[in-house]
Amino acid sequence: MFNKAGNDIQRIFRIYSFYTLALAGLFMGFYLTDGDNNWWQTHNDKLLPVMLTAYCFLAAANLLVSYTQNLDNRKNIAPYFLIDILLIGILLLFVAPAHDEFGLMMLISVSVAAIVLPRQLGLLCAAVASIILLSTSIISENYDKLFQNGVLASVYFFTSSLLNFFQQRLQSAQSNVAQTVGQLRQIEKLNELIIQRMQTGIVVCNGWGKILLINRAAQEKIGSFTVEKPLPENVIERLKEWLGSNRQNPNPMPSANGSTSILLFFAMIDDKTNLMFIEDSDVYNQKAQNLKLASMGRFAASIAHEIRNPLSAINHAAQLLDEAEYLLPADKRLCSIIGQHITRVELIIQNVLQIAKRQPSQTQSFDLKNWLYTFETDFLNRFPAVKFHIDGQEMAVNFDPSQLHQVLWNLCENSHRYGKNSGGVCEIELLCTRDEFSDRPCLIISDSGAGIAEDKRNFLFEPFFTTSVDGTGLGLYIAQELAQANQGELRYYDNKKPGACFRLIFPYSPTN
Repeated sequence: MFNKAGNDIQRIFRIYSFYTLALAGLFMGFYLTDGDNNWWQTHNDKLLPVMLTAYCFLAAANLLVSYTQNLDNRKNIAPYFLIDILLIGILLLFVAPAHDEFGLMMLISVSVAAIVLPRQLGLLCAAVASIILLSTSIISENYDKLFQNGVLASVYFFTSSLLNFFQQRLQSAQSNVAQTVGQLRQIEKLNELIIQRMQTGIVVCNGWGKILLINRAAQEKIGSFTVEKPLPENVIERLKEWLGSNRQNPNPMPSANGSTSILLFFAMIDDKTNLMFIEDSDVYNQKAQNLKLASMGRFAASIAHEIRNPLSAINHAAQLLDEAEYLLPADKRLCSIIGQHITRVELIIQNVLQIAKRQPSQTQSFDLKNWLYTFETDFLNRFPAVKFHIDGQEMAVNFDPSQLHQVLWNLCENSHRYGKNSGGVCEIELLCTRDEFSDRPCLIISDSGAGIAEDKRNFLFEPFFTTSVDGTGLGLYIAQELAQANQGELRYYDNKKPGACFRLIFPYSPTN
């Protein structure tokens, strides 16, 4: 009952202090209006005002303590109960021995003491009250009331033990309740954290589309909406359609940023509350693609080893043939073409083997902007004509550094190959920022070239799709796969400027 020590004890002791204050006022009222002392029946006129004044001071002290002190330690208020019992006992012994009401007043004090104080101190108050009550019969030689006072003294102990028993049971119950509430709060926080970190968008709304709960993924997919705000109109239309027909609409719809499409699924929680799941349609397409590519990858990997040996022999023969002195220039041109295509086939084999043998991601937390300067140095050693512009804020990201190196290398190599400006110079801008929809760390990679045709953008990340006769069509696919393996996202982004632009969005982390 009193595991939260201060609040409950203080509340009960405050009520008790008002009771003692009212009792003190009643005593003083009888004293001031009873001039002949008929009610008090005292033979000691000097002792009565002293006792009444002491009781008034005790009542005032009780009230002051109940408002000013922290009563977490229940033992600190035991003296106030003992003094109360002693003062009433003195009034009963020497001032008004004919009034049995004082015995009942001590019962009230004993009862409150049993509730508020520990068991030993509660029984001590009952013992003191019993001794005083029994002493009145002996001192006044009124043995007729000895049995009556003995019964009342037994009631003191019985009441004190019973109330203390219930107090302990209630205290244990409240302790269990507090522990359960704490566990429920921890579970609630854990559920909220899980929901917020889910890649699937979660929205709880009513039948009119008012948002009751929404996680970050949903805010990113449908726009920056918060609790108590209505859903977008196109989402509300889907909700009404589902409520009317109880059928899910399998058709995708554009996401908030327009770069992807989303699928909406609804479920009913109760008559007034609905649950909505928001998935990227690309996820489902990717699952089907992964099933197809998994089997293809195993098959291609086994063939790649077999192709390499004859390919090496063909390459060696082409080199020897190219060194022959009797070859015509046209024949040497053909040898060069053979060599170029052998190199391309070798690159395809390497990429296929890389997909098949990809190592698990070993994510680390590091500062992205400082890491980009190291990457710039590595890339310029291979392509010194490229101009980098690194800008933005410093931010910690969680990613596998080696896989991030490969993702960025593939993107920058494409920019070097296809992203040169009219002057023949490739300028690459790397901007560290935060995604405007999800507020996750984001790296924007853009170049100064002609960009990518709009009708080609939907196929950028498909394997073996390329617009160049020299390309393998696996660079962007591998880059996206590596990003997803690190719980990130790689997207093409139309920034309304010349050149190609990609967004690499990093996963959430505790430091984000």
